[in-house]
Amino acid sequence: MKLVPMLTFNGNAAEALDHYQAVFGGQADIAYYKDFPQEFGGQVPEDIANSIMHAGLTNDLFTIYVYDEFTDDPPARFNHAVIMMLAFNDFETAQTIFDQLAQEAIVKEPFASTSFSPGYGYLIDKFGLEWQFIVE
Repeated sequence: MKLVPMLTFNGNAAEALDHYQAVFGGQADIAYYKDFPQEFGGQVPEDIANSIMHAGLTNDLFTIYVYDEFTDDPPARFNHAVIMMLAFNDFETAQTIFDQLAQEAIVKEPFASTSFSPGYGYLIDKFGLEWQFIVE
């Protein structure tokens, strides 16, 4: 068994997937709403046809799923209840990935040595998802 986070977006899942693939590398597998007309009575609404119904980004260490949700409910928003925590074995790799993800992000705590870790940082990325980095 493995835990795979599923991230919900409001029409910008493709942008997020591209961003995370640029930062983390890996292979993206994408299914668009237009590929599943049977889910919509044979005709996918034009305004969502090219949006992501399901996509996975897999690299050597983890998989992240993303999709666009279109409902009458309030729009999906990330919040402080779930934080993506990345644990590293070396400072340099952690610093490099932190710096890439920090572009257009709100850096809450810059990546640096702390009393509890050789490297720790905390940011909210440009999509509103919170990330913490730690060197173990």
